[in-house]
Amino acid sequence: MLRHAVLAASLAFFSFAAYGQNDPDAGIALDIDRVRQLAIRQQPMLDSLAASARSARESAVAARQLPDPQLFGGVRDLPIDGSDAGSFTRDSDTQLIAGLLQEFPRAEKRRLRSRQGELEADQLDASRSLTARTIERDASLAWLDAWQAEQESALVAESLREAEAQVAAVGIEVKVGKAPQSDLFAARVEVEMLRDRIAEKAQDGERARNALSRWIGEAAQRPLRPDLPEYPPLPPLDVVLARLRQQPQVGALDGLVTEARAATDLAKAAYLPDWRVELGYGNRARYSDMVMLQVGVDLPFFTRNRQDRELAAATARREAAEADADDGLRQLTAEARLDYQDLQRLEERIRRHDDAILPPAHARIEAALAAWRSSSGSLTQVLEARRAILDLHLSRLALQARAAQRRIRLDYLGAYQVPMQEHAHG
Repeated sequence: MLRHAVLAASLAFFSFAAYGQNDPDAGIALDIDRVRQLAIRQQPMLDSLAASARSARESAVAARQLPDPQLFGGVRDLPIDGSDAGSFTRDSDTQLIAGLLQEFPRAEKRRLRSRQGELEADQLDASRSLTARTIERDASLAWLDAWQAEQESALVAESLREAEAQVAAVGIEVKVGKAPQSDLFAARVEVEMLRDRIAEKAQDGERARNALSRWIGEAAQRPLRPDLPEYPPLPPLDVVLARLRQQPQVGALDGLVTEARAATDLAKAAYLPDWRVELGYGNRARYSDMVMLQVGVDLPFFTRNRQDRELAAATARREAAEADADDGLRQLTAEARLDYQDLQRLEERIRRHDDAILPPAHARIEAALAAWRSSSGSLTQVLEARRAILDLHLSRLALQARAAQRRIRLDYLGAYQVPMQEHAHG
């Protein structure tokens, strides 16, 4: 047994040493803040959103400009029959022409198209902010799972040490005839059950580390800080709900509403006609040269199946965006209220464990041990008391992890982030 333990420790040491050669921070224990930093560093999805936002802004500048002028040229009024057919010089109307055509979309339309590009860029920025916040939340929750598995393993390992000491004590009692052989068997079974629980917790830890590696890669194998992060005091629920307006998801939904309203304004502008100007020059070999100036304008007379439909579609999209924004805020409000109330209840239960549940459970073990040593109690009572105290400590740890989970989610919702207007009021 000792030889296997030494071998496992050696493998763990050399694996960690090999990993440390590739990571200069390998000796620094991971906490949530460090995990968040690593998670958002070099994230391809964030780089993609940033590049898309730059693209949209460049396109917005182009959309505000007038279209490029068009050059045209050709032959006009060339005879194709009679004695003058095919001649460029006999008919006075025949001319070689060249000219420029310039279209003039209304300035309001160009402004609205440019505004759409700017809003799209703003929306991509909001999506990037939301994505970064979501990555930080998910990476933090993954770290918390790994932390919980590690802490559970430590609790079970401590119980195992106590159980192994109990086996040694029972063995002595059996040798001197103060305890039956069945007590020794019971103590050994307890040890093996705890070793199985350690294997289970190790499996949970490996699974949690692999989930964490999704966000921070090989750094997920670094040691974890044993302490949970400290958060500032949680403000009242009404303040938390008010701060939801600053959450990136709400900003992204509001941005979609603004973008849809701009599209509606552009659909309304489609009813207004655009203009174009054509300037040409005609060369006649034997006659005077000529110039041409033409002005054209759109005639949006038949709007029933074109502009009216486009405006109706844009209006429906705006209404859908507004409904989605209202629904999204309602969903986040429900999540914030639930996490807030859950956190209060979980903290109450943790205090109850500390004040009213764990102390008498520890006293029960001491009483059971004293009774067994004085031969007035059974080993079964001692083992049951040890199992109960381990389960209670694991239960408290689970409550602690769930409370930390609620704080991470409330942090994602912006509960701990003071908006600028609150700073100004303060």
